[in-house]
Amino acid sequence: MEIWRWFQGNWEGVSALVISGCALYLTIRVREDTIKHNKLSVKPALIYSSRYIGEEKIFKVSIVNKGVGPAIITKISIWKLPKKNTLDFSNLKEEDLKAFVKGIGFNKKVRTGLEFNSFINRTTLSSGEPLDLITVKLIEDGYGVKELQSFHSSIGYLIEYYSIYEDEKMTIGST
Repeated sequence: MEIWRWFQGNWEGVSALVISGCALYLTIRVREDTIKHNKLSVKPALIYSSRYIGEEKIFKVSIVNKGVGPAIITKISIWKLPKKNTLDFSNLKEEDLKAFVKGIGFNKKVRTGLEFNSFINRTTLSSGEPLDLITVKLIEDGYGVKELQSFHSSIGYLIEYYSIYEDEKMTIGST
C-alpha cells in the first residue's frame, strides 16, 4: 500500500518516466529500420552475361551491375566445364591464359581475336556499369558466333562482391 501512495503522490514523475522509456524504445526501433532501409537502397546485383555486337563483329562476356548501389568486386573466376582450368581474373598470367584458351577448343581464327581483361581487386562497378571480361573480335561477320554461344553456356563462373557497407559477401556463380 505504501508504494501505491507514493505513485499517487508522484504521478507526474512516473508518467514522465514511462513516456521517456517508450520514446527511447521507439527511437531505437526507428534507427534499426533506417539502417536496414539504407542498406537495401544501395544493394548491388551483378549479372553475368554475353552479347554479340554484329555491326562491330565483337562477342563479349561481361558482368553488369543491375542493382541500385555500387558493387565492390573482390574475386572473378571462370572455367570451362567440367572444371579443369580455372582463370582467376585478379591474377591473370600468360601461361594460364594460353592453357585456358587451348582448353576452350576454339579454332585459330577465333583464338587470334581473344582479349582477356584483368581487374584490380576491389574494383567498383556503379549501377548499370558493365565490366567486360572476355572480348572476341571476329574476323568475319557471324563467323564463330555459334562456337562462342556454345562456349558461353559451357563456362562456369564465380564472382564475389560486397556493397558499400561491406557487411555481407555476395556471390553469383554456376556449378
